[in-house]
Amino acid sequence: MIVGSFRNRGDGYVGRIRPLSLDAEISIERTERTEAEGPADWRIFLGKVKDGIEIGVGRTDFGSLGLVIAIEIDDPALGAPLRANLVCDSFRGGPLRLLWSRSDAAGRP
Repeated sequence: MIVGSFRNRGDGYVGRIRPLSLDAEISIERTERTEAEGPADWRIFLGKVKDGIEIGVGRTDFGSLGLVIAIEIDDPALGAPLRANLVCDSFRGGPLRLLWSRSDAAGRP
C-alpha cells in the first residue's frame, strides 16, 4: 500500500506520509559517515531538517526495484513503529513512493 509520496531534494528527500489517520511533512537526510558498525544511513525529521524533530532512521538497500530506503518512524502516538520502504526508481521519474504493508503477529507480511 502506498502511504506517502516524496521527491528528491539535494542529498535527501522531502514529502508527505498520508495513511488514514496521519498527515505529516517528512524530510529524509543522509547521515554523516562514521566508523560505527551498523549506523543508520538516513535521518528522518518531522517537518524541515533545520527546524524539525528527528522521528526515525533509514537504511539503504538495493533490490529488484532499485535503491530502497527501509525507514522506521516511531512516536508515542503510534501503536508500533511505522516501517516502510521508500522506493527510489530513478528510471521512472516523478514522485517516489513510500510502500507499507502490515505484518501479523507471526511475522508474515
